[in-house]
Amino acid sequence: MYRALVSVALAATAVQAAEYWESWTSKVDPTNITLPTNLKQLTSYDVNTECVAYDASATFAFNASEWPNVWEVATSNGMNTSKEFTTLYNSIDWSSAPNISVRTVLADGSLDMSSYDESSDPDCWWSATTCTKPKHSKNINADIYTCEEPETWGLTYDDGPNCSHNAFYDFLEKEKLKATMFYIGSNVVDWPYGAMRGVKNGHHIAQHTWSHALMTSLTNKEVLAELYYTQKAIKMVTGVTPKHWRPVSLNAIRHTNLIGSRELYYFY
Repeated sequence: MYRALVSVALAATAVQAAEYWESWTSKVDPTNITLPTNLKQLTSYDVNTECVAYDASATFAFNASEWPNVWEVATSNGMNTSKEFTTLYNSIDWSSAPNISVRTVLADGSLDMSSYDESSDPDCWWSATTCTKPKHSKNINADIYTCEEPETWGLTYDDGPNCSHNAFYDFLEKEKLKATMFYIGSNVVDWPYGAMRGVKNGHHIAQHTWSHALMTSLTNKEVLAELYYTQKAIKMVTGVTPKHWRPVSLNAIRHTNLIGSRELYYFY
């Protein structure tokens, strides 16, 4: 089975992806974000107050029929057959992707690696050997896993935005720290003001899938949807188009530049 986590990083595909990002119109100017000042959820450190749902429709009108179900694989709610997604999927030259099977998730949540040759790691599977240089095609960028600037530490956080992050954002602001925030699509649509604050405070925004699924256990369509709808959610909510993503538990095979998004691991 062809894998979207494999190599569809062709220039033509990147151009088509860019056209999708340009077609989205966000109400938010990322250079001039204003957050409500009278909303207790945005200032309190009490999680019971912070995590009360709020209305953010003035900046992001969420129509559930146009999005995957939150915290479900992003082909849910009919997104896999929608005209928008089908057009994107069909625009990709899937013949460029190597034939790599979908991985099986075991009952304990781990991946079944029993039949995989870890010694040679033919698919450059991070979970097997922490491989970072693609083996299937020269058209794929290598992963980013170190900071190029000497003696530089990359500060990164996964799984946001979360309703309980007021103290977290305040701490980073107080200490004058900037980080890469890997946002989950479902969290972005649930807590849009949290995502907006990340941009307002000058953090680097990247994505971390829609439903926090292990990407090597998904089909082509599922992987593409996970990245596409997260990319769209971040753009619509913050005005920013992220160009990087981090796989959940660093579980990836080869590599999703198909929508112009480059893969990042942990920096050191």
